[in-house]
Amino acid sequence: MILTQSLSSMGLPSDLLLWQLVLLTSLSFGVGVLGGLVGLALGTIRLPAILFLGIPVPLAAGTNILVSTLSALGGSIRHLREGRVNLHIALCMGIPAMAGALIGGFASELAPERLLICLIGLFVTWQGIEMIIRAYKPRLYDNREQSNITH
Repeated sequence: MILTQSLSSMGLPSDLLLWQLVLLTSLSFGVGVLGGLVGLALGTIRLPAILFLGIPVPLAAGTNILVSTLSALGGSIRHLREGRVNLHIALCMGIPAMAGALIGGFASELAPERLLICLIGLFVTWQGIEMIIRAYKPRLYDNREQSNITH
């Protein structure tokens, strides 16, 4: 069956099977749509999927961060055009984030693979719990907005 062929047998420089490529492509498209909608690169969804397919952690992490960059760039274009980007904040956060990511990229080859997997799991869990709490936690400014509407 064609879906079980490796991409290398088709002349492409990859050991992935065709079904794995189709799965990752479909997942990335869906994550891209969702990410553009909610304003996240959502690598925390993509990275576990890449790891699940047996891709080594350093390769999965590097691939995921580049895909996240491309996804975030694509999603930000519309937000930028619509004036939904504070460029001052983006630069103040983006420049140090880029420097930190550069340092992290170099440091990742020094870290044991088990440590990287544990950190990935901790960050994904933490982000999930934080988002659930934020969804159900009453916000102070919501109350102020309601009181301004009624007065």
